[in-house]
Amino acid sequence: MAITITNKAQMKEFMKDEAKALVVRFCNLNNIRVPRLEIVKRSQATVRSSTCEGYYKNGGDIVTVIPGNTIFDNEKSARYNLIDDTIYGTILHEVGHYVHEHYLNWETIPMGERAVSNYEPNNKEVFAETFRLYLANPHLLSIWNPTRYAWMKARFQKVKKTNWEATFQGVNPACVRNLKAAIAKIA
Repeated sequence: MAITITNKAQMKEFMKDEAKALVVRFCNLNNIRVPRLEIVKRSQATVRSSTCEGYYKNGGDIVTVIPGNTIFDNEKSARYNLIDDTIYGTILHEVGHYVHEHYLNWETIPMGERAVSNYEPNNKEVFAETFRLYLANPHLLSIWNPTRYAWMKARFQKVKKTNWEATFQGVNPACVRNLKAAIAKIA
């Protein structure tokens, strides 16, 4: 059944539900307790930064997401991409902090070949971004940073097994072109 999305509110709900389902599948597959997800308005957030899209508090089991303006895939940020500041990517990123603390005790992740995001070299952020990409598009991670992919694969079973281009079906074509160009440079 095809899903037709006609407005930002529907897109936000679709992406939130898609990310939550992926997190639940990952946690169940890897015997990890699923964290609680709360979606709050910026005025209700504990972290009041205007640039913050979500947060995880050390020691907790709650991942908080503040839906921002970047909810549609665009040429720089899209679900499944190296950069993803959509609600989908934010949920996966913040769950990454939870998994990193509770299941890996903040273990240091290797830097590998290339940066996955502009958060680097902060180890906690490096893990959260690598985790996000490992869940959303493990094939892309295996191409872009094989060292981190191998590190993640040694610790966690992956949920998705699709080709990176198949994962991008329906995403903004400009984003796909940009990613193809970046991959061609490393080949």
